[in-house]
Amino acid sequence: GLSTWTNEVVLAWEGVRFGITDPALNYDVGFYVARLPLLLKTHALGTILVVGTIGITLPVHLLIGSIRVGRGVTAIAPPARRQVRLLATALALLLAGHQVLLPLQLAAGLPHPVAPDLVLLYRSVSFVLVGVALAVTALSLIWSWRPIHSLVAGAWVAFTLALVLTFWLLPSGGEWPASDTDRLRQGPFESLAYGFVDDTAANPEVSGLSLWDGVPLGAFESGPVGGVANGGGDETGRAAWVRVEPLPDGGVSVSVTRGDTADSFGRPVLSWSRLLPASAAYPGAAELVLFEGASGGTSLGGLPKRLALAWALQSWGIVNREGSALRAAWYRDPRVRLSRLAPIALWRHPQLLLIDGMPTWVVNGVLVSESFPVANRRSWAGRRVSYARAGLVGLVRAFDGATAVFLAPEADSLAHVVARISSGLIQPTWALPAEARDMLAYEPELFALHAGMWSEREGRRLGLDTNVVGSLTPVVGWGSGPRARQTGVVHHRTGRVLGILEGRRTLEGHKVAVYRPDSVGLEPPDVLSRRWQRLPEVQLLSDSVMATAGSFEPAQVRYGSWNGGLIAYQPLFAVAQTEEVRLVGVAIALGNRIGMGRTLLDAQRQVSADGVEVTPGPGESDRWFEARRWLQVADSALARGDLVTFGRAFAALRRALQRD
Repeated sequence: GLSTWTNEVVLAWEGVRFGITDPALNYDVGFYVARLPLLLKTHALGTILVVGTIGITLPVHLLIGSIRVGRGVTAIAPPARRQVRLLATALALLLAGHQVLLPLQLAAGLPHPVAPDLVLLYRSVSFVLVGVALAVTALSLIWSWRPIHSLVAGAWVAFTLALVLTFWLLPSGGEWPASDTDRLRQGPFESLAYGFVDDTAANPEVSGLSLWDGVPLGAFESGPVGGVANGGGDETGRAAWVRVEPLPDGGVSVSVTRGDTADSFGRPVLSWSRLLPASAAYPGAAELVLFEGASGGTSLGGLPKRLALAWALQSWGIVNREGSALRAAWYRDPRVRLSRLAPIALWRHPQLLLIDGMPTWVVNGVLVSESFPVANRRSWAGRRVSYARAGLVGLVRAFDGATAVFLAPEADSLAHVVARISSGLIQPTWALPAEARDMLAYEPELFALHAGMWSEREGRRLGLDTNVVGSLTPVVGWGSGPRARQTGVVHHRTGRVLGILEGRRTLEGHKVAVYRPDSVGLEPPDVLSRRWQRLPEVQLLSDSVMATAGSFEPAQVRYGSWNGGLIAYQPLFAVAQTEEVRLVGVAIALGNRIGMGRTLLDAQRQVSADGVEVTPGPGESDRWFEARRWLQVADSALARGDLVTFGRAFAALRRALQRD
């Protein structure tokens, strides 16, 4: 329905100015973002209506005989001619409008960016075609009073031929930008469209190593957790996982687990937990919940109120459910709740923070557009966009669902216009609580997009690429600070990880910088994982876990920095039959040495002391390295009197030497 037009109408009415003009037509880019979408949508609707009406009207007139065609003569009754005249006039005006909009579409990069010279060529041709369309419109109007059938038919034939020839003869536009000069012209538009700041010269010292994955914890990523006083996090933030678990009594338990450590038994360390009522807001919550209670949600009251709510929510169980203290809560998922309140933004990944001691979901509201000029169209959250910026921040209190929307600290012109037309619904940045402002997370999908942009700019020059979030990524998405994310920088031919790309969310925008130490880098995740699985220590650990009827589950391979160089590591989990998860070891690679330890620090010490060299010498193969390692394990076990480990190592040594 027309309700889907709300965003386009209010933006077009208010207008947006970015202060930068497109290089072809010299319009402010705000025109393309705010007003062009409404023009295109209106034109498309008009085309559907007129063409649909023509498709119905002409067959009806032919069927009833008001239009007769035979022996080269066309006879049209006056009422039919007036109707056809109106339809022909409307169609000619729509075609003229299409010619007016076509250069604007090309300038806006629809369907893809083209050279400015091509836009100017289309505009020159459009001037001529618009004149022809207006002439055809005038003849169609005159036709209703004077029977100039041949002249009108000839004009329409000529106009149609002109459109066809234009379609076939004018170039469609090749790949752009096609040169370094074009890319320099495009750079400011891309930075403005995606809030991307290339800070490659910074070469940061990254850290932020993490051990836990969300899957074994049954949790989802929260990003950094701030404002926690009991050691689970502090003012600088810590990587964490959040677990939400419905309780039998209808309540909800929410707990935060630190992602960077484990206790002495290898179990996850709980930062804090809270018990929430049945009306609590959390990701994945059912759209509607009915519960008995004295507070929370909305009291259902009498039948009229129940009928109104049932109709609004399209849930007739509200009417049938009995209970004098019955209450209802709806739209409890923070993303759904915010999308109902501010549908102009796309609300993505919730982040849990403690704000004034209350668990609060913090969600970034991303404003997108498909018509930002010059900028490349990119994939974001399953759609193609040419503009995507986190301009809004939504807060949803977990306890009762109280919701507020604020301007993000790095909000641009579009976000400020959206706040202005919201009539106070969207609050200014200064009203955003400090706990949220200092801990705002870098959206993972925006980081993937920015990492791809860095690959296109710097990676092409350096022969590098990024393995971004969402594919086989060599880094879990956390960075060294509360507003950072990381991914690996890999060589485009060898696949070796040569550095780490870190994105930081700042007041100036989303900055991306590469950390690339002076080293040959590390092998890709799949290669390292196979090498680690052949380590005797890892095989013995796997056997011992399997012997207890548990499952041995290596986690995702991650990369980080340690002592001025790159480090790769893989947490190793044991999952018991009771589904209890423990961290039983960490495999690690430093330079060309690999090893394993009980903890990350133990693994670092072990590799530094006697790790296995992973680069074969002349004439050697992986089999001899494996045999040598098993021999070391057997010798060490015999020296300390561990006959069980000695027997396993000796058997493995024999298998390695007998292998074909």
